[in-house]
Amino acid sequence: MARVLPHFIQHRPRSEELVCLHEGGHVQFILAARTLPEFVEIVQDAEPYGRTRALQFTGRRKRVIAVAGYAVELYLHKAARLVDANGNGVSDKLFIQEAVANHAANDKIMFFGENRELATGCWPRTDDQRFMECGDRMLQFLNVAFLNDFATELLNKQRLGKAEIERIGRRHGVIQPRLRRR
Repeated sequence: MARVLPHFIQHRPRSEELVCLHEGGHVQFILAARTLPEFVEIVQDAEPYGRTRALQFTGRRKRVIAVAGYAVELYLHKAARLVDANGNGVSDKLFIQEAVANHAANDKIMFFGENRELATGCWPRTDDQRFMECGDRMLQFLNVAFLNDFATELLNKQRLGKAEIERIGRRHGVIQPRLRRR
């Protein structure tokens, strides 16, 4: 039986549904850069996590793709769709602790090009602030229909290849036709 993406998404502990939506954010902006990821998959561990394999990007594109997963989580938080294991809403403080400190740990390394974690186990506050501000600016560009469709397919299949990603992207207009040369 196919799994359906619920309205409320468990944020802590991290749920597969959250991972699928988070990875969908990365994929949306990889597709916007006119590139197809090789694959996206959910890895089962103590807490599930996602893995997206795509070309290496540099500069601004790399930063945009890196922060896109956080932007999706921020969208869900602002829409009051994130809950804890008991179904209670997630406070702003808890959201930042989980989304920025834990869920986006690898994304921040990609965003800044290095691991800037201090001896305390935390990142400099100014780095976290810059990362969060970039995510906030991206909210207006999220294609929620694409994210929901992508996350539902990934949730059910656990791994999506190029053809499946392309089909979902085209269905929602995330993949733009190539420009014609004159």
